[in-house]
Amino acid sequence: MDSKEPQTAKHRSDASRYPIEILQSWGAASARHTSGCVVHPPRRTEQPGPTVKDPSSEFIFDAPLGPSVVRWDVVAQTRRLQFQAHNDLVTCMRLSPGGDYIATSCYSGEVKLWSAPQWECLAVAMAPMASQHHLAWSPDSSRFLIVGNGINSSIVMYSVSMETGKPQLSQLWQVVAPQDKTKGSEDKVQSSLAESETPPPKSSQSGLDYQYGNAFYMAEINPSGDVLAVMERQSAPTLVQLYSPEGKLLKTAELTVEGGSKKLGTLLISTYRDGIYALGVQGGRVLYLDSESLAVTSVLNVGFSSRTCVWDGSSLVLPADTGKLVWWGAGGEKLGEFRAGSADYIVRLDWSVSGHALWLCGFSVLSYLQVKRNDNG
Repeated sequence: MDSKEPQTAKHRSDASRYPIEILQSWGAASARHTSGCVVHPPRRTEQPGPTVKDPSSEFIFDAPLGPSVVRWDVVAQTRRLQFQAHNDLVTCMRLSPGGDYIATSCYSGEVKLWSAPQWECLAVAMAPMASQHHLAWSPDSSRFLIVGNGINSSIVMYSVSMETGKPQLSQLWQVVAPQDKTKGSEDKVQSSLAESETPPPKSSQSGLDYQYGNAFYMAEINPSGDVLAVMERQSAPTLVQLYSPEGKLLKTAELTVEGGSKKLGTLLISTYRDGIYALGVQGGRVLYLDSESLAVTSVLNVGFSSRTCVWDGSSLVLPADTGKLVWWGAGGEKLGEFRAGSADYIVRLDWSVSGHALWLCGFSVLSYLQVKRNDNG
């Protein structure tokens, strides 16, 4: 994980109607494929006179590495911090929208709440399922959810409260994916560990006697507190479901596209933006989904498969496997594309300064892009 020499690249849009120019790219480190990394936005520092921004935090990026966390400084071009956060592989890591907390979880189910940017451990919990692979915060930073796969595939919602004078983690609810037994002799399958203290039989855990085809893959929380969840099913179309802030199922819809395969295979979900979620599916398509009706409002035939995205206003930014970033308009039109300096497969995008500075996290390269805009954005 040695730092690489700074690289500079200058690439102009091939679409003059969307004039954005990438000024520089810097490869810093390697980072494995996890659900999220931590980008620290420019902090405000209290000094005599007007409150000003501390620009140094703009260039800090925290990434998981096995059970550890590594902090990279793009200005000093060095590793500033490394410590062991969990006893197992870190699979989820997200900064709260308010910038005060970081939530992490590991493969074995341990969940931790940290202070940002100091990384002081504030609270620890144990999730009722393992194989966690997705974490999402509520916009007001008061709650976050974790999605896990496997026999007990679940969405678990946690609250962050200050009832005792220090941050506390409390499990609010758990929704377990219903399981359909496809082979074996028993009549029922236990779908929630919360219903019984007795674990499922070893035969069902090993997968030798049963196959469990339903699993939650990802979920996000909208400003009203409702949860949009994506469930993949083994022998049926993908489901999208809407849950209330209390975990009550409000609506369910099958995710299908006219003229396409009934089994889409979801690869990514965006954050909420103006009543829309973007869902990336196999086959090089992105679906715009209405957050209330769960109807597909638009289909983008992007021609490549991405596992991450960010919103840039009403436009969606997607990384292609060729090392390019592609901007897509709200109506499905391609607005522009830019080579991002590396052909490394990009697994995470995050704005450092919204609309002006972007982090790209790949399997082997970490890049910081300064974006010069000529559209007054």
